[in-house]
Amino acid sequence: MGMLALRALAELVVVDTVGLAGFKALHRLVRTTHTARASRPVDPVTVQTALRRAAVLYFKQTHCLQRSVVLTRMLRRRGVNAQMVIGYQPVPPASHAWVEVDGEIINETVPNQDKLIVLDRW
Repeated sequence: MGMLALRALAELVVVDTVGLAGFKALHRLVRTTHTARASRPVDPVTVQTALRRAAVLYFKQTHCLQRSVVLTRMLRRRGVNAQMVIGYQPVPPASHAWVEVDGEIINETVPNQDKLIVLDRW
């Protein structure tokens, strides 16, 4: 496992721990992670791959919200202006979180995307 995957594993632990304080705490965690100045921003696919590897080894199943928080924070720290998006569908009730870079979804397949209403962007 590479260093980036180990960092992703550590971030999963951080997100789970902060998540114990509730959704508002996760929101604050993402909002306070600013995009770093980097001479060469990292390729988002590289970070996404590291996160997938870490999620396989994580002690419990990860969900879209958790993965999106981790990916957003990791990308921002490496100079990529990532934005976390939360969408919902009123009927039948459903929600989903994903990450966008320059308006393109980079980490999740978004089922029924045309039916989702964007609730918030972080």
